Amino acid sequence: MEALPSQADNAASRKARSHDRRVSAKGRRLLARLRPPRTIKLTGSGKLAIALTLGLGLAAVNSGNNLLYLLLAFLLSAIVLSGILSELGLRRLKVAFEAPARLFAAESTPARVRVNSPGRLATLDLTVRLSWQQGASGVAATHVWLLQLGPHSERVLQLPVTPNERGALRFLSVECISGFPFGLFAKCARFPLGQPALVFPARRLKGVRLRQHLQRQTTGARAAQLGSPGSEDWRELRGYRRGDALATVAWKASAHQGRWVVIERDASPLPLCVFEVDALARGDAFEEALMRASTLLDAAVKAGVAFEVRVLGAQRPHRLLRFEPGSPLGSQTPDRLWRALAKLESRAL
Repeated sequence: MEALPSQADNAASRKARSHDRRVSAKGRRLLARLRPPRTIKLTGSGKLAIALTLGLGLAAVNSGNNLLYLLLAFLLSAIVLSGILSELGLRRLKVAFEAPARLFAAESTPARVRVNSPGRLATLDLTVRLSWQQGASGVAATHVWLLQLGPHSERVLQLPVTPNERGALRFLSVECISGFPFGLFAKCARFPLGQPALVFPARRLKGVRLRQHLQRQTTGARAAQLGSPGSEDWRELRGYRRGDALATVAWKASAHQGRWVVIERDASPLPLCVFEVDALARGDAFEEALMRASTLLDAAVKAGVAFEVRVLGAQRPHRLLRFEPGSPLGSQTPDRLWRALAKLESRAL
């Protein structure tokens, strides 16, 4: 029989792993310091300019023509001047990134990027590029082009982020790219982010209606009268208060009285929309169920209807989370339920 490791061996192994982590962290910091602050990439015009420069250099050396030497000096000066001017434009740029509060799959949501130029020179021909990575979708990016960013100025840019699928997402970096003045080189200043985010399931699934779902759930008794002034739980009209649901506004009475009034109902339980997700479903069927639940949740938030998701496929069904508008228990925010839907995984073998 093999001998069990002693406490001294376990302590030694933990110490060795801790030392390896410290060494790797120091190595990453050293590589970050050695990495150049900006990268340079040749454009199509730059490749052509370098080819012409080499050709003129060979012709000038072989022929001894002073005019060819003059053209060669002009091209070399243009290359050097392009590098210096683009460096001066990018050298002092500062970038601040603000991720969207909510991200939904297949839906464009703007992310805020604040670009600050504290230097004395303007930055021309500036492209701000935001890149992110998500699962098997790989790296995606979006960009905004600026003609000019003046000295001692700041611009707040809205860059659209469109994830392809639900789940974890990581914002990689913000890149400021400039080809000023001649477009020979694309000089890039990279600002790493490494900021994680969570993408909620898509909420724009066609053919999904909250009223129809409630009608199927309650056999059309109460859901057919949802939001109607003539429903049996209607009591009186009162003035609008902050936080009242849009579905309770009495539009005709508001137009007649010249102020916003809402329908006051009896203290009866809110209609509850229950959606069941089969955890044993596979692939597209499981993802479509999550998108349907997300679409119904979005409609329930707008209508002021309580919403609950139940997960099937286990030994017994269990409630994932419930959204209750106006609840004092802190469950009135739908983000908790959207996060739970984004993290839910299929249990199919």
